[in-house]
Amino acid sequence: VMSRWTDRATRLDIRSAAAPALAALLGKEAIDPLSKVLMDATESADIRGAAASALGSVNMPAAFESLAKALAAAPGALQGSIAGVLVQSK
Repeated sequence: VMSRWTDRATRLDIRSAAAPALAALLGKEAIDPLSKVLMDATESADIRGAAASALGSVNMPAAFESLAKALAAAPGALQGSIAGVLVQSK
C-alpha cells in the first residue's frame, strides 16, 4: 500500500484509495507519509485532499497538528477540505 501511495506514476484513483488504507493499516506510522504528500504543492489537489481525509481518520494529535500546519499553506479549495476534516474530527 505504501508503494502505491508514494509512487507518483500510480494512477490517481489507486493512489487516492491507498490513503485511507494506509491510515487504517498503519495508524500513527501513516502520519508522516500522508503529511508529506499533503504539504507537497506539486501534488494534485485530489491527492492532497485524500491525504487530508486519511490524516483525519488517524485521529491522533500529531495528525491534527499536520492538518493545521497544512491549512495555512494550502490553496483555497484545499483549505476548505482540510478545514472540513478538522471540524468533523472534533
